[in-house]
Amino acid sequence: MVSPTVNAFLFWVVAAITVLPSLALLFARKAVHVAMAVVLVMIGLAVSYIMLAAPFLGMVQIVVYTGAVMMMFVFVLMLIGVSGKEDLTETLKGQRWIGLLVASGIGLFLTAVITRVTLNVQQPTVGNPEQISGALFGRMVVVMETLGFVLIIAAVGALVL
Repeated sequence: MVSPTVNAFLFWVVAAITVLPSLALLFARKAVHVAMAVVLVMIGLAVSYIMLAAPFLGMVQIVVYTGAVMMMFVFVLMLIGVSGKEDLTETLKGQRWIGLLVASGIGLFLTAVITRVTLNVQQPTVGNPEQISGALFGRMVVVMETLGFVLIIAAVGALVL
């Protein structure tokens, strides 16, 4: 068992590794730098899962999202090229204000939902793959099939571009 001091230290190290690249997502100028920052954020999230006694989710985070999805993202970047300059003129008048208004509304809605949520904290389990697969392909099968359908559409859309 890890002592609370070591656990807190590891949390802050992982938090720094995760927060710094997430700030790079906001301020990076090149799409490739954004992609690499996303990879670091996903790895930090995977380490957080592992620290929270969910090694299965951590490995899935690394293999599926960091490995497959980010490689597809980098492949699309290489396919379409990122050397061209973007036109920063507004094509729709007032779209920034509409976007800000919509984002504020969604933020207020999420804040209202989060303040009403109560957590039923239970002892963490070791992550039995049989229970996880039973939940994913039992009562959550529609969600998993929809997610697979959306990922296939994204891959076909990337190839079309």
